[in-house]
Amino acid sequence: MENAIVLLTCAFVVGSVIIRALYVPRPIPHKQDRIQFLHSTSFMNGDTVLFHSNPWIQGVADGLWSHVGIVVIGKSGVPRLFEITGGNHYATASPLLPILEKELLQGDRVVAFRRFHPRPDKLLLSHHARDCVKRKVPYEHIYWRIGFQRMFSKLFPVDTAHGGVGGMCSSIVCDALKACGVLKSSINSYEVLPSDFGMPDVDSRVPLRTPFKWGPLTFLRIQRSSVKKIK
Repeated sequence: MENAIVLLTCAFVVGSVIIRALYVPRPIPHKQDRIQFLHSTSFMNGDTVLFHSNPWIQGVADGLWSHVGIVVIGKSGVPRLFEITGGNHYATASPLLPILEKELLQGDRVVAFRRFHPRPDKLLLSHHARDCVKRKVPYEHIYWRIGFQRMFSKLFPVDTAHGGVGGMCSSIVCDALKACGVLKSSINSYEVLPSDFGMPDVDSRVPLRTPFKWGPLTFLRIQRSSVKKIK
């Protein structure tokens, strides 16, 4: 009897995730959002970049967005995307533009970014990112914990406390914002998901310290002719 209950519970959970993954809607700009061409955009330190690219993560992670990274600009002046993914295994800071071009040239992908004001301390943000890359902070598949907690609430209680050394994409973005004094230190980085940065109520989901405030979501578009000229 006990085994049957466990099997039914697992089937229910897996089935729910599959259904959600198959029917995750595509993010579209709303009245309060903006639209810009990628190559007309001047990125700034601290811009959070959102990706709609993996339906399975979107199905588990409670939202339209499956990945998030943060823009870091160091002495070279080249915008880089500080992020962590399962594919790279460790935190990285790679040139931003090629990453966004590759994503936007795929018809099923959506990319947007959100900016906050005033701007963060440039040195604190870049030093934090450099330190994480140098220490090889590892990726951990832990987003499902808070995702399941949100989906099933008290039905399947999941402990979201994390005692490891790694992180997921949204947690390292939160940690970066804390490092430069932007995000409230009381926020548990592991209880924030990528989709939270793209929600209209981002101020309550990812509350910033005074005087910082989130701006609107900006959806990016690409012109193929622009990519050819740059390449």
